[in-house]
Amino acid sequence: MSFEEMVMIASSLITHGIIGKAKVRKLQRNESGQMTREFHAIEYINAARSHFGISKDEAMKLTMTEFQLLLNTKYPEQKGFTKEEYDTVVDDYFAKKQRKLDRAS
Repeated sequence: MSFEEMVMIASSLITHGIIGKAKVRKLQRNESGQMTREFHAIEYINAARSHFGISKDEAMKLTMTEFQLLLNTKYPEQKGFTKEEYDTVVDDYFAKKQRKLDRAS
C-alpha cells in the first residue's frame, strides 16, 4: 500500500470515526467558535448507551457518523435557528424596515 493510500484511509477513519460526516442541523445556541483539544470516546459511548439503549459493546462499535445519524433520527425536530437561518431572518427584517423607511421619505 502506498503512502498516499494510507493517508487517504487514515483521513477517512478520522473523519467518520472521530469527527463525523453526517449532515447535522446545528442550532445557534449550540454553536461556539471553540475547538476541543481532546476526544473522550467514553463520553460518546455512554451517551449512545443512554440515548439508544444499546450495550457498551454496540456503542463502542459506532462511528461518529453513525452516532450523529442516530441522534438525528431520535431527535429530528429541534426547535431554534441555525446561525445561517437567524442571519437570513435578521437580514430580511432590516431590508423590509429599510424599504418602509424609504417609502415614508
